[in-house]
Amino acid sequence: MAADARLVWDWIKTRGGESQRIYVWGHSLGSAAATLFVKRLCEEDNAPNGVVLEAPLTNVEDASMSHPLSLPFRYLPFFRSFFLASLPEKFDSLNRVGYLSCPLLIVHGLLDRIIPVEQGERMFQAAVSGGRSDPSQVYFEVFPEAGHRQIKSFPKLRLLLRQFIPLSSESQH
Repeated sequence: MAADARLVWDWIKTRGGESQRIYVWGHSLGSAAATLFVKRLCEEDNAPNGVVLEAPLTNVEDASMSHPLSLPFRYLPFFRSFFLASLPEKFDSLNRVGYLSCPLLIVHGLLDRIIPVEQGERMFQAAVSGGRSDPSQVYFEVFPEAGHRQIKSFPKLRLLLRQFIPLSSESQH
């Protein structure tokens, strides 16, 4: 996913000019790809204007252990060691999010049963305490009536984006 994102990033950068504003948005598992991708961009001093993580997971193990489909398996003694430990990519966003140097907005539904809101809260705490030069550029918003896929239908999201985009653009200058 990160390689695909890089191709799109390069394509946009070559066609848009220097004054363009680019934001990266990741939802659920896509938040892990976005976090990895933007961490790499920040290491290259090529960060986007901002990042939005919607219902982000901390890592694949936490997400798997809380996912409803894992309920019959998560209590088996070999589930973690056999299934989770064998995955080649752990999608460890929790340990990567602190390296993002651009403004960050995390949104999560309180009623999310796929990726619990606690994972979004942990991502926020890791981003704020991860050594960022400006922790005030990290925002976290909970949608009390939203589940995993409903945030985009709330007008509150549009209001948040109208606030976040100008703030993140100002911080880049």
